[in-house]
Order: sequence, then C-alpha cells, then structure tokens
Amino acid sequence: MKILLNLIGGQPAPIYIATRLIDPDLNIMIYSKDSEKQNQKLMETLPGYNYEAFLVNPYDYDDCVGVLKEVTKKYIGSELILNPTSGTKIMSFAGFKLFSDLKKDILYIDSQNHKSIFFKKGMTPIIDKINLSFPIKDYFSIYGYLIETGDPRFPDNETYYKIRKFMHENYFQFKYLISKINIQIYNKVSIIDCNDDTGNLYFTYNIEEEKGLFRIKRGRKETSLEINKKNEFDYLLGYWMEDFVFYKFSELKLFDELLMNVKIYTVRDNLQPEYQNEFDICGIKDQTVYIFECKTGNLDKGIVEKLRLIKNLTGTYSKINLITLFRPVESAAKERIKDFKIKHINLNELEEFINEFKNQKDTNPNL
Repeated sequence: MKILLNLIGGQPAPIYIATRLIDPDLNIMIYSKDSEKQNQKLMETLPGYNYEAFLVNPYDYDDCVGVLKEVTKKYIGSELILNPTSGTKIMSFAGFKLFSDLKKDILYIDSQNHKSIFFKKGMTPIIDKINLSFPIKDYFSIYGYLIETGDPRFPDNETYYKIRKFMHENYFQFKYLISKINIQIYNKVSIIDCNDDTGNLYFTYNIEEEKGLFRIKRGRKETSLEINKKNEFDYLLGYWMEDFVFYKFSELKLFDELLMNVKIYTVRDNLQPEYQNEFDICGIKDQTVYIFECKTGNLDKGIVEKLRLIKNLTGTYSKINLITLFRPVESAAKERIKDFKIKHINLNELEEFINEFKNQKDTNPNL
C-alpha cells in the first residue's frame, strides 16, 4: 500500500499537488490546531482519497517525532512517502531526519518553481518539472474560498471588437478628453461635447438618443468611431481594456485556465458564503495563480489596498498584477504598489509582459 504523509502548515497548495502527483492509497494528514482549517479544506477539495489524520504540536520536536514514529510503526510494511513541504520548520526537520534515518522516500514540492524534489530512500534528489493541471476553483477551495464567475458584461461581437481595436490604437489621444467627458457626466449635461486644445480630437454623445461620435485627426488622415447605444458608450469609457486584455491572453493561450469577472466568497460551516472581493481576470499557469486588475481611470489608494487584500486571500505564491493605461503620477501610489509586491503593467508594456511570461525562468533556481 502506498501511503503519503503530509505535514500541514499554512500553505495547502503543496499538499494538493503532492496528493495529485503520488495518487496514494492512503493520505495521512499530520496537522496542528492552527492548520485544522487547511486540513479540512484539503479533504473537501480532494474527496476521492482515503484519509487518516493525526494532531501534533507543530513547535514541539519530540511530539513531532513521536507522531511520525507512531505512523511508521503502524504501517511498517507499506510504501511510505513523506511530504514535509508545508509543515513548520520543526515539523519538517523532524520528519526529514526520521525518514532519512529510516531510508524512506521524501517528496518536496517547490510549487513556486513548479518542480518536485524526490529523495528516494535518502539518495541524491531527483528533480522533475511538475506536470499537473490545477483548476482555479480547486486553488481557491483549498484556501477556504468559493469563486463565482458571471456572464460577460458585454457581448463579444463585431461592434465591441471594433471599439476595443479603436481604443487600443488611440487610447493615448483619448486621455486628453477623458477628464472633460467625466466632468460633463458629473454635471449631468444632456449632450457631452468636447475637444482637445489642438482641435484634432473631438467627442460628442447625446445621452437621451444614445448616439455619439469620437473623431481623431492626424494630419490629413481622419478616423472615427460611431456610438449607437449606451452600453457602447460605457464600454468605450473603460470596460474595453479589461476585455482587450482577456481576449489577448485567451488568443495566445498563455494560461491553463482563464476566467474573468471573478467574485470570491468565504465558506464557513452551515453559513451562507460571505462575499470578500472580486477581480477582473484570473488565470492559472502550472500551479501559480495570476490576478489582473485593469484600470483606465485615476489610480487611487483604494485600488492598491484592494489588491493587497486579494494578495492576502490568494496565498504566498499568487501573482498580483495591475494594468493601467498610464503610469500613476502620485508617488504614494507608486510606493504602495512596490511595498505590496504588485506588478504594475502599463498597457503599452503588455507585449513585453507577454514575452517575459512566455520565457519566464525559475524564480528560485538554487532550491
């Protein structure tokens, strides 16, 4: 019988990955009072396995050794594999030493670099790439969250494609009008009508008739975009960029799974799921979750704080990204983005990000 012994601490992803890789006959969960929630969520997310659980004091070396010895004696004739990745340092040290002394197998999951490190009976480690699909819903489930995706806000048809294409090609010019448009919206005018100082940009929209025009002159060349519905007007003012990024990623097949308009809920026993947050785009590549928030307007501290909270929800190795039309001018916003380890991507840097993503190297090659 093949048995996987998991030391459970604060990060459940290595337990999920090891279980899927080894596919054990029995999954033994060695957990503490602090990691009881993680233990429960892992078993709920992976219900197709046989489980046995042992409670341990994660900061007491002798207790950790004692529990591990109890398990090894109970299953002395079985194939035992230790997964120490998620445990506290004391749990992991106790397990590694005992299994090394007993010349039993040890599996370490380097989920940050998508590699498994397998110590076969205490011998030289074998390092392999982890080839494992990790559904986004499972990723959030092991952290105790439920996700929900709604229908797209706008249809993906020729009309909205034209708006996306026009805005992507001309958004730099549009920035000279957006503040004027927003002021007129705030003042509740019936007809929005504005141009830039050069006269090369002109925008008009009749709110009652839901008709408008955005015209751009470049020398003798003139391009324009007609607006025929309020939804098209709303799309042009901001939503277009979120869709542009999503469809760009989808077309290039950058991620194993890609979702948009994701809402996240906390799940508690016998209670209704409690709404926590939402984000524009969520993708997973190998075993890493990537969150993208797209903003066309001003970048305020509320947006950065929202991303910090999302980082807390999604775990240590999640990648949080903020995509904006223009770089923030406010120095405080720049500092918060840096402090919270949020990657800021200007829209004109998206191709550079995509190329880096395709060619990304291990983040910790020494491990």
